[in-house]
Amino acid sequence: MKPSIYLGAVLTFLAAASSASANYVVNGNFSTVNTVTPNSIIYNYSGLGSSSFNVASYLTGWNVKGNNASSDLAFVYSGNYGANVNDQYGGFALADSSHITASTDGGNFVVADGDSGNSVTLYQTFTNLAANTTYVVQYYQATGSQAGFSPSGSADWQVSFGNATDGYATYSVSQAVSSSFSGWTLETTTFTTGAHSTSETLSFLSQGPSGVPPMLFLDGVTLNTQVSAAPEPATLAIGGMGLALLVAARQRRKSRS
Repeated sequence: MKPSIYLGAVLTFLAAASSASANYVVNGNFSTVNTVTPNSIIYNYSGLGSSSFNVASYLTGWNVKGNNASSDLAFVYSGNYGANVNDQYGGFALADSSHITASTDGGNFVVADGDSGNSVTLYQTFTNLAANTTYVVQYYQATGSQAGFSPSGSADWQVSFGNATDGYATYSVSQAVSSSFSGWTLETTTFTTGAHSTSETLSFLSQGPSGVPPMLFLDGVTLNTQVSAAPEPATLAIGGMGLALLVAARQRRKSRS
C-alpha cells in the first residue's frame, strides 16, 4: 500500500472512530410490540385501569403515564392509518389518513392525544449514563387530528431530561395543528447530565390546545453521547501505530533510493 493511501485510510478510521456513539434508547422506533390488531394497528389506551389497554405492557422499553385518570389516549400504528381503532368512546380514527406516511425512520410510530384532558407521557429511565456529560436527543415529530374534528393552534412533544436530584431540563418545538397531517420533522436537542447521574429519565409529554383532539406523532427516538472533537486514547493509540508504520515505509523508500 502506498504511504499516501495508507495515511488516508488511517485518517478515515480516526474520523469514523471519533464519531461512533451508542444509542441508549430501547425500542426508539416502536418496532417491538406485544400485540397486533387484525387491522395491523397496534393500539393502546392509557387510563382505563385495564391491562388490555396499558401501553407499557405492549410497548417494549417504554412506560406511559396518563395525566388524567380516565381519558388519556395513546396508540401505536404500524399501518392501515385509516382504520378505526377501538377505544373507550367506541372508536377512534385519524383525520387525513390518506396523506399520513411513516417517518424517515420507517415502521411503527406513536400517536397521542395532545388535549390537556387526554395527554400522556412516554418515558424511559437510564442508569448507565456518565455524570456531567452532554447527550444528543433526536426524534421525529408530526401533528394531525382525530377524524371529524378541526383543531387549530399548535401542539408539541415536551421533551424532558434529568432526575429529581439535579433537576429537569425541557425542550419543545411547536407545530401548527389542523385536520391535515403536517408531515414529519426531525428535531434535535442536547441535554447535560448533572453530578448525580445514576438515574436519568427521558420523557415525552403530548401537549396542545384543549377542547379538541390534536394528535401528536412520535418516532425514531435516539439518545447518544455528544461526539467530542478529541478522539479517545485507544483511538489515538491505533492512529499512532498507523502513522509509525507510515514513517517506517518512507524510511525504507529513502534507503532504497
